[in-house]
Amino acid sequence: MRTVVFLSDFGYLDPYVGIVKGAIKSSCNVEIIDLSHNIDSFKLKSAQFILKHSYKYFPEGSIFLVVVDPEVGSFARPIVVKRKNYTFVGRDNGILTFDNDFKVFSVDEGFKDVSATFHARDVFAKIVCKIINKKINLTKIESFEKFNIEEVVFSKDEQKGEVLWIDKFGNIITNIKTNSNNYELVINGFTIEKKAQYYAEFKESFFAIEGSFGFLEIAKYQDSAAKILNVKIGNNVIVRSKNESNN
Repeated sequence: MRTVVFLSDFGYLDPYVGIVKGAIKSSCNVEIIDLSHNIDSFKLKSAQFILKHSYKYFPEGSIFLVVVDPEVGSFARPIVVKRKNYTFVGRDNGILTFDNDFKVFSVDEGFKDVSATFHARDVFAKIVCKIINKKINLTKIESFEKFNIEEVVFSKDEQKGEVLWIDKFGNIITNIKTNSNNYELVINGFTIEKKAQYYAEFKESFFAIEGSFGFLEIAKYQDSAAKILNVKIGNNVIVRSKNESNN
């Protein structure tokens, strides 16, 4: 049985997640795993971050259905991306084209009775099952949307990046990596200087920590750093190297 991994910004208040999964299960025999449906609405970079740093933990041969789709109903095309032993289905909006080792295909299929507002059910779910049932016509393409969430701006003694994700605990996850421990982190006018090895190391103050995906996070023990610092996804963040004389 093939595994389908579903990532979207649908949330769980509405029936959309269940309907898409029902449409898939009605047409092909698969196991469906929810990666996340709590992507902030239309946040393409957050979706790529979660996808890029999660897909390798799933069985080879898995198909990833990714629906974070600001252009639903438009002429932006659906695509299929093949990367190593994984397949990705979604819109041509850059989410799926991270790194460089992949091939992109357009979908040479027509779909009947397509709602202008629910392509996840009427287009993408059908593409997934056509792939599984080996009844799909794909054409390799060389032109497609692309961005990389790990792109930061380097200047003297600084890296300028952004907030990609805020987890359920209020930890602020950036797109910046560093091999040094000699830095301070600046966000929304706040300067974070403490660096922790684990979340409970500092009980009273904010601190920076390398998260499980290798990026710098800002956290506060058993509290929401994002809420206290009024940080949102997309906010700018600076990691500034400190001179030895300032230590």
